[in-house]
Amino acid sequence: MRIRILLGLAAGLALATAAAAEPQIDPVTGVLSVAVSSGGLDLTHADSARLMLGRLRQAASIVCGGQPAPTELQRRADYRACLQETLDAAVTRLASPGVADLYRNHGASELAAGGVAR
Repeated sequence: MRIRILLGLAAGLALATAAAAEPQIDPVTGVLSVAVSSGGLDLTHADSARLMLGRLRQAASIVCGGQPAPTELQRRADYRACLQETLDAAVTRLASPGVADLYRNHGASELAAGGVAR
């Protein structure tokens, strides 16, 4: 299974990939996307769900322009908001109960506390 992390060009954020896949721009919608693979993972197992969430976090961080410097307060706030929105959408789209539970219980709280995607 592959999931795409999408971000509209209007957001003005850079996009790259976490796993050597090339970002694509939909010529009709102008939406950037990158595929994140769940290849080799059984998302019904906790370890695989953790790995998948890590892949999604890495891709979301890159989609959101990478972690800003500690002194860039506004950019850090924008980055956290972008991570939350991007990960919320990716986890929902993936539709894996194990990944969703892990994200809901750990991932979202890290973002709200100012943590970074790992």
